[in-house]
Amino acid sequence: MQKIIIDRHATAQINMLANKLMLKSSTAYTQNFGIGMMEWRVIAVLSGNPNSSLQIVSDLLGLDKAAVSRTVKKLEEKKYISVDGDNTDKRAYVLNLTESGKQLYEVAADFAIAREQLLLEELDEAEKNQLFHLLKKLRNKVDQM
Repeated sequence: MQKIIIDRHATAQINMLANKLMLKSSTAYTQNFGIGMMEWRVIAVLSGNPNSSLQIVSDLLGLDKAAVSRTVKKLEEKKYISVDGDNTDKRAYVLNLTESGKQLYEVAADFAIAREQLLLEELDEAEKNQLFHLLKKLRNKVDQM
């Protein structure tokens, strides 16, 4: 039996990084904007993808529809998104940011960009390009698994 060496186990390292980022980010977004990370992710997706269905948002985030549905409900209650019936499919809903959702996005996007710059400040441009290239390759591979 092979032993897993955590420092050289890509899945563990990626998960640990994601967990730390999620925990730190969730605290920061809650303190600064009164929303959690899932809520921010949905807002960010809808900012660039208006008139999206729940399925589209779920696919873009790589999350199951149930988790996104719960988040959509919270955001609708907070008046950050609108949920309207789809004219072509009576079973589907169209999701959009409200004016207050758009305003929140404008402020929180600057915050998100600043946090990303802080995270990546130790990397030069070539390393950043390589990082995003490698992440894309891994993401594509996961889709094949």
